[in-house]
Amino acid sequence: MRELVFRLGESLSSVRGSLLGTRNLVETGRRAAQDVIGSIDRTLAETDAAYAIMMKLRWAMMRRVAPADIPQREEGEMSSDGPLVIVVDDSPSVRRALSRLLKSVGLQVEVCSSARQFLDLDLPDKPCCVVLDVRMPRMSGMDLQQEMAKRGIEIPIVFITGHGDIDMAVKAMKDGAVDFLPKPFNDRDLLDAINRAVDQHRIRRREQADIAEIQARVDRLTPRER
Repeated sequence: MRELVFRLGESLSSVRGSLLGTRNLVETGRRAAQDVIGSIDRTLAETDAAYAIMMKLRWAMMRRVAPADIPQREEGEMSSDGPLVIVVDDSPSVRRALSRLLKSVGLQVEVCSSARQFLDLDLPDKPCCVVLDVRMPRMSGMDLQQEMAKRGIEIPIVFITGHGDIDMAVKAMKDGAVDFLPKPFNDRDLLDAINRAVDQHRIRRREQADIAEIQARVDRLTPRER
């Protein structure tokens, strides 16, 4: 009996030692993973800061040398009845730079710092498009795209991102996005994408108006005419 108790103690001690060793390995791996995640977050923050500086430099340069094929306008010269571009980005410097770029070619611009602010907008009855950042706190650009679809907001989207990947781009395009531009993007590419998005919305609005007119005519028919 004494020998059995001794062997049981040895077995339990061995099992406990194995469990402690495994726990230490897991804890070491968890700390290493946390260190890696922390390093990635710091690098992303530095990248965002560098991108903000680049946007400021780009605008400063653009004021001296106009981008090729982009018609420049005087400060404050915008078409009041032209299309509206809604910029949704949580970075103030990006919003300012894009707003200046778009206004310089005569486009009307509305800026939002979050997806929630966009959803609270009173959307105008005119051709529009949304320039939407993918990576935003609380509600991401991809989440906003889904919410717009649920609410029946059929405004075309041009995604911009510094942290996207191929799978994300494919999903965004399948869900109806006009384009998916990685930062830093070319001004010409952005304006081309916006033009496509606005044209798409203009055509969609025209088709909806035609359908509404046909329906209105049908509704005016008498039973005999029907």
